Amino acid sequence: MDPCANDYGGAIAEDGGVNVAVSLSAQSPTRVIVELPLPNISLTVSWNFPDWQKNACGVVYKNLWRWQRNWGFAICGFKTIFASDIGAVYQRSGQFTTQLNMPNLTPGQYAITIKVIAVAIYNRTQYTSCLPVTSEQYEDFVYKQASISQQVQYVSGIPVAQFSASVRSGTVPFTVKFTDLSTYLADYPITSWAWDFGDGAKSSDQNPYHDYTTPGTYTVKLTVSNQSGSSSAQMVIQANEGPVHAQFASDCYFPLNVLVAETFTPIIDIQNTGGPGNIYLYYIVKGKQIPIWTSQPIGARSTIRADLGTHNIAYFLQYTPTQDEVTNITFYVGTVGKAYSGIFSKDVGVSVTTPPPAECDLTHPCPSGYQCVNGRCVPAGPSKNVLYALGGVAATGLGLIIYAVFRRRR
Repeated sequence: MDPCANDYGGAIAEDGGVNVAVSLSAQSPTRVIVELPLPNISLTVSWNFPDWQKNACGVVYKNLWRWQRNWGFAICGFKTIFASDIGAVYQRSGQFTTQLNMPNLTPGQYAITIKVIAVAIYNRTQYTSCLPVTSEQYEDFVYKQASISQQVQYVSGIPVAQFSASVRSGTVPFTVKFTDLSTYLADYPITSWAWDFGDGAKSSDQNPYHDYTTPGTYTVKLTVSNQSGSSSAQMVIQANEGPVHAQFASDCYFPLNVLVAETFTPIIDIQNTGGPGNIYLYYIVKGKQIPIWTSQPIGARSTIRADLGTHNIAYFLQYTPTQDEVTNITFYVGTVGKAYSGIFSKDVGVSVTTPPPAECDLTHPCPSGYQCVNGRCVPAGPSKNVLYALGGVAATGLGLIIYAVFRRRR
């Protein structure tokens, strides 16, 4: 429908005795940020009449309509010309300037089309000036139109959140590096990053690292913000249980020196840093393998203790020593069906009579029949060539003397 149709169902005729030349210019932005206040288009309309048409007037109406992705500004209308509707009235020749609001559109590329229709009226007798009149008083009229188009891009100033992860699944514990890949307009940079790693931990770094130590499915969320607003992106990280990984805990205990007759209680704690499964445990003494567990269930990331009871050394050696000796006992733990993953070993000094002290040095020598080896008294063996190196400091009336004693026993 012609936007300048009159009440009588027709259109203003583009003919008559009044001639008018219409031109227009517009200044509009080529880019609009949709989150900010809409800018204006500056529109200027000019028209001219021939000199002999002394009573011709140009009438400017402001009437807005839209269609599809185009919108237009119509300077038109014919029913009744009221002063409040008149954008400008000029006799003979004139120019009209106004500001048009840009339409509120979603992001995209648009062709903004401005269409101008100028109406020229002419009265030969009664009206000699351009005053508001009704259409019934017109003796002659004509309209001319002009249009102008401008390509305008509507864009969002809000950054678009995006990110990547170095890995998206793994066996706990594992570390993930997150990299921000968010996009934004050059003149609207990102001002903050907010990470939620899904396990309660958060970060404000742009490219953070995060450790996942507990199995589960975690939704990672990144929110980026700037002066226009914020947006978010999400990603799922899958943290899986690892296989059983059994090791001896640091508190494991087996005596260093014992009497044959005395009893003691070993502490053998097994620590699992992996998932649930079954483990075995045994020890070897004098080449003999003695099982403790052949298939013991153990939970994920847990510690269990082997109940070895309270016994004398003969129970563990499976023989009763008749003379002083040093015996190695080595414990092994591992996943059923696989090689061992942990070792706990002790050289145990066994005494039939009086137990030697556990430690020895220059100020705490070993008793007769024992020798100091690696800071511990052990029974003197049949070795023909044993070299000792003892160092220390002695105090005399003349000062301190640093000395070393070397002894060769045959």
